[in-house]
Amino acid sequence: MDMSDMNQKAWEIAAMAMIRKGRVIESYSTGQVRFFFEQARFSRFKSAIKTQQSQYSPQPSDGRSGNDPRAIADMRQRVEKNKKVGEEVISVMEVLPARERMRFVQYLLWNIKIIEQLGGNKERIGKVLSAELVRDPEAVLEKLPEMQNQQRDRRYRRG
Repeated sequence: MDMSDMNQKAWEIAAMAMIRKGRVIESYSTGQVRFFFEQARFSRFKSAIKTQQSQYSPQPSDGRSGNDPRAIADMRQRVEKNKKVGEEVISVMEVLPARERMRFVQYLLWNIKIIEQLGGNKERIGKVLSAELVRDPEAVLEKLPEMQNQQRDRRYRRG
């Protein structure tokens, strides 16, 4: 896998790792992604990540009770994201040597932070992807969660 492919996959997985929270998007769990980074240097990364996936139990966000239906839905969404993101990370890391695995996950962490700092704004993220010469920016943008008020915000910007 060359650097261009690695960067493309890191951006795609970063976009997959996002969840919508009101008017912004954020990573489902930066701690989980950091765990991938910690495991990247080890040969047994696959089993460690799979074990972590099976044990992942997010806490209710925003101080809600674990019995709140919205909190339950949010936690379920985070568990699903963790499973999908973990599987994608493993599939990329399997074909890379240890040093490249660490670089890949570092790119993933950086890309997550960039997406969060840009508030999930697809137009601005598209410009970053263009500047980074990402081969298939649409593959990244289509994986981002839709923003709640995206249509309304577009209307206000026009007029």
